[in-house]
Amino acid sequence: MGSIYREYCNNKSFEERFQKPSSVSKETHIVLAFARDYDEEDRHTNGIYREFFDKNVTPQLIADFKKNFPSDSVVKFFLCIGNCSEKYPFHITDKARWITNATRSLQHIIQHYGFDGIDVYYTRSHINANDSVDAIGKDGLQVLRRAVPHRNCEYFDYVVYQTHDDVHHNIPLNDPQDVITIFNDLVSNHNYPKEKLLVGHSILPKDWDTAPYPVILTALPKLIKDGTIQGTSVWAITDDDQP
Repeated sequence: MGSIYREYCNNKSFEERFQKPSSVSKETHIVLAFARDYDEEDRHTNGIYREFFDKNVTPQLIADFKKNFPSDSVVKFFLCIGNCSEKYPFHITDKARWITNATRSLQHIIQHYGFDGIDVYYTRSHINANDSVDAIGKDGLQVLRRAVPHRNCEYFDYVVYQTHDDVHHNIPLNDPQDVITIFNDLVSNHNYPKEKLLVGHSILPKDWDTAPYPVILTALPKLIKDGTIQGTSVWAITDDDQP
């Protein structure tokens, strides 16, 4: 629904789900989660990212999937850095070193797998907001440009507002109008770019206490018709699936 459909996964299950991609959207994004700058023993590595998604997702599998995708549709693969767990927060011990390490490690992963871009997903940070923006956005823009050299973006091409994570958890979204109001407010009062904005939501029942899937689906047509958003972003990774 919408011009863009984005889905987070960490294994090759997307092969089965995208049997008829043209019926979903004009552009499909598959986001593989996660790569993080922690080692196998959970020690922080200050920008040296490693992939932790299913090893059955290979460069050849991604290449074949793109090759077999309908010619009238667009599919892009993104590498998601971070983690939805507070166990692996965004943390920098030395900003200059982090930028160097992140550039080199992410460039290697992206070129190896043939990713089209980077998705940033952190639910917790051990540094202040300004330093986070500097590292990933301003000073660290070189990380994104060098790691994905064919991308030409002003910081980010897409912005996903995760309704199951970003809204106040004590106020569930039980009315579609509440969802519409939130996104209108993001665009009107918080400088969210509607030409890049996607509605992030979870299809997992455990997240429905915060943002029920049927409520999101009911709100989408109005948001899309008004041009408030460009599409949807679906979270489909269960706790058992998370690397």
